Amino acid sequence: MIFNKAQTEALEAIEGPLMVIAGPGTGKTRILTNRVLSIIEKTGLNPENILCLTYTDAAASEMRKRLIELMGSAAHRVEISTFHAFCQKVITEYQNELNVQNLEPISKLEQVLYYNSIFDALDDDNPLKNYKFPYKERNNLIKLNNYLKKENIDRNTIYNISEKYLENLKTDEKMFFKKKSGENNKGDFKENAFKKEELKVNKLKAATDLCYQYREMLENNGRYEIDDMIIWVINLFKSNSEILLNYQEKYQYIMVDEFQDNNKTQFELTLLLASYWDSPNLMIVGDDDQSIFKFQGANLENLIDFENKFTNTLNKVILNENYRSSQQILNAAALLIKNNKTRLLNEKNLIEKSNFIKKDANISIIECTNKYYEAAFVTSEIERLYKTGIGYGEMAVIYRKNKESELFQKILAKKNIPFYLKKKVNIFSVDIVKNIIKILNYISLEHIRPYSGQHFLFEILHFDFWSINSSDNAKLAYYISTNKILWRDCLNNINHNKEIEQMITAESIEKINTLAKELEFWITQSFNIPVIRLAEKIISGGGLLSYILKSENKKFLLEALNTFFNLLKDVFHKNPQYSLIDFLNLLNTIENEKIEIETNEIFEKKDAVSLTTAHSSKGLEFEAVFITGCNYEIWDKEDKERNFLGLRDILGFDDQTSTIEENRRLFYVACTRAKSYLYLSYNNFETEKNQKGLSQSGFISELNHFKDIPNIKFEDNNDDVTNTLIANLTYNISETGFKTLEPELLNTFTENYVLSATHLDDYLQCPVMFYYKYVLNLPVVPSIYLVFGNSVHKALEMFFDAMLQNSAKQYPDATFFIKIFKNEMNKNREYLTSKEYENFTKLGEMLFPKLYIAFIDEWNANKNIVTESYIRNVVVNNVPIKGKIDLMQFFDKNSVKVVDFKTGKFTKEKLKYLEPPLLDNIDKNGNNTNMYGGKYWRQIAFYYLLTNFDKTNNYNVAEGEVIFVEPKENGDFERNKIFINNEQISFMEKLISDVYNNIKSQKFNEGCGEKDCEWCNFNKYYIEKSQNKTISLTDENEV
Repeated sequence: MIFNKAQTEALEAIEGPLMVIAGPGTGKTRILTNRVLSIIEKTGLNPENILCLTYTDAAASEMRKRLIELMGSAAHRVEISTFHAFCQKVITEYQNELNVQNLEPISKLEQVLYYNSIFDALDDDNPLKNYKFPYKERNNLIKLNNYLKKENIDRNTIYNISEKYLENLKTDEKMFFKKKSGENNKGDFKENAFKKEELKVNKLKAATDLCYQYREMLENNGRYEIDDMIIWVINLFKSNSEILLNYQEKYQYIMVDEFQDNNKTQFELTLLLASYWDSPNLMIVGDDDQSIFKFQGANLENLIDFENKFTNTLNKVILNENYRSSQQILNAAALLIKNNKTRLLNEKNLIEKSNFIKKDANISIIECTNKYYEAAFVTSEIERLYKTGIGYGEMAVIYRKNKESELFQKILAKKNIPFYLKKKVNIFSVDIVKNIIKILNYISLEHIRPYSGQHFLFEILHFDFWSINSSDNAKLAYYISTNKILWRDCLNNINHNKEIEQMITAESIEKINTLAKELEFWITQSFNIPVIRLAEKIISGGGLLSYILKSENKKFLLEALNTFFNLLKDVFHKNPQYSLIDFLNLLNTIENEKIEIETNEIFEKKDAVSLTTAHSSKGLEFEAVFITGCNYEIWDKEDKERNFLGLRDILGFDDQTSTIEENRRLFYVACTRAKSYLYLSYNNFETEKNQKGLSQSGFISELNHFKDIPNIKFEDNNDDVTNTLIANLTYNISETGFKTLEPELLNTFTENYVLSATHLDDYLQCPVMFYYKYVLNLPVVPSIYLVFGNSVHKALEMFFDAMLQNSAKQYPDATFFIKIFKNEMNKNREYLTSKEYENFTKLGEMLFPKLYIAFIDEWNANKNIVTESYIRNVVVNNVPIKGKIDLMQFFDKNSVKVVDFKTGKFTKEKLKYLEPPLLDNIDKNGNNTNMYGGKYWRQIAFYYLLTNFDKTNNYNVAEGEVIFVEPKENGDFERNKIFINNEQISFMEKLISDVYNNIKSQKFNEGCGEKDCEWCNFNKYYIEKSQNKTISLTDENEV
């Protein structure tokens, strides 16, 4: 076996500490495995006395496979494992000493529930307390706890650093005014800015306390986290020198792979194992330029610290002969990575040594109009390369985030190009699982109170496995709505309804009748059998299982179904007292808190193009690599979430420079996967529809200094590829629509229709939503935010009415607010979880006293008001309109101010809702983003028309005002006055006329096409399938 000079040096350096810096494609794994063989042959050491620690299971498996090829069965005697697997063996052997015999690993779901219980118990004055979004900081707390463990940082350290941070701020020049500003003079201290920093510090300290509270909860409940294992073993070794000595005697040689991806605790464990010797036989292999897992705790400083610790005896070997990539690719990659300042070596000139590089090997930078043009380029180039003899399996598309794969999956499938993709999928995003949960929800509600679950039935009727015609479902819904009958009764008696027989097909009636019987059977069974058995009956009896087995994607669907059932079994194993409603409340928590229970979805075919993220591409190599989406917004832009709880500011953790350098390392890793062909593509705009401008990545700019790289603008020249793709890609619901009910059926709704402000907004938002919500009048359950908002509005209405009815025209005190509010919340308690009811009731109790103090003087100054004024029988340019105004304050007998109260918390993002329309439909960026005006502005403008055209009064609206009833962080209430000019009045008159005429003309089939639109998605998943339409490539549900 032939080795180059540096590899030979690494193989022969058996004694003492060894650091191998192995650049991409330099044979790292080959050196590791051959060094094991070399040690055994030269020292006579038993294989059991060698320990190899790796970063991932895949790396351990690959190393074992290579070693078996070299040593045969003896390779199984060498200890090769990940850090966690190694620690698991130590814990198993010394579980009595560690007192962990009865501990179980905590599940992701349990973890979230534990954290939630901690937030629920917070005192009112805790800086992390939030009634409206009680678990807002939970994910940050999880990240903080993981960070503290992996970096081995204790509570006192956080406290000390935090206090020092505040002390330093007191003398920091940025905390002083550099010039006069309002009442502040040059040199004055920025008190408000300092208070914000104090709050940031207090939040971090409070969060650190909660981390320790969480750890105590784990211990009390017999649970542990995976990262605890390493800490346990470290503490065991530190507290029991005899146990540590046993392992030191056993493992005479230690080798650690991918050392740059180890965290502080893994580094500490490594040093403990090697601590018996001043110059241990410890080899580490890594590459500072390929450290890309900072978000998982990887610490690049470990390489530097290792070098410093063993300075006097360290043997350092640099592997720079590359057996993968062309010299052009290596030179370009070197040009890129040299911009990083945090490196062990400033110059690492990789040298091409491969004998298989293609003669026409090259790098290209491709400029594309948008991601659809980019996809067209990639697929056409894949086809061209395939024709030259390069197999699909020798090509890869590498992207930054998983969601970017969706478009390529669809295009490659459409072009019959095989692809390989392995990705994590949340089972609660899988239709089959979602459908089962909706059926269980329906059964549970009907179990508790008959007819309370009918809002689920319309969607249940559309589930694929019933195969019921969607048009017949719509007709049935319209019949139920217009005849004001109950859904459950209608379904159960569908065989005996002559009117329905005239409306829908006999086949649909038969299928609906069968489904109705199944639903009634499951409801009855829910009283008698465990939830697990009920779920089994739904799957087997409802035709779901046979549907799955006939599906082309049955392997994945069965995997998702099994994962769901494992969750079901685990929940009831740990909580045997749970009922169906308890389980569904748990699932509701999972959905609301965006907890992901994952399974693998694998698209696997022979000789297939690989679709992979840059992180997952580590260790792979391909003849041709396409790195897509090389835009600043994707590769360079700072992730604000990385400054969670102010950690970056206070601890200096992961500053902006280090983030940019890690992103550059990730880009470097992606580039060095290529052997002969490397394509780097970026886009000028997001999509054809969304003309938001994008910038090329700074890494592309850096590579452009390399003069040998051509820049190509991909043009729409290939009729066979681009035109076809663009035509398919631009197809969506909003352009093709779907079939609504027949006009004669819809006439009942449109014949005497009157437009309201809410209907105007909803139609402009999405006509498809309008159709389902108002025309079919499907039953809905109010959300917590709607219940809270309605309760607040009722309390305000009754508060103003109490003053008007009082003989002395005196307002009641703030307790009146609270009494009415709590009464309204209690009326709708059935729609809320106990925690929602508790938190939002408490929020109202805190909100009203502040609102009272802030506004009572103003309200006392003008008591000439009308509250909740319902105005009807108004006609504007032949359009009948109606509406209800929260508050009207009269300036005099001829002029009035209309006030609209908003219960959502004000954010800067809501400023756009207050903006008037751009009457020329073009903003400063050339986009049609505000052609109708913001919805708050539009509501006030509607009230202008409603009041000014009301023939029963003689006054006009002088101004409008939007008031947010939840205070901002500084305690102030956001309020915005709106004045409508004549030009805007004319605009509104035309707008309501256009919308009214569209509704009268029954134009409901063109949806908004937004990916988060509930009803457009409903059409996509149910209606389009029944109408045999091809799903749009632009409407992908990104994950």
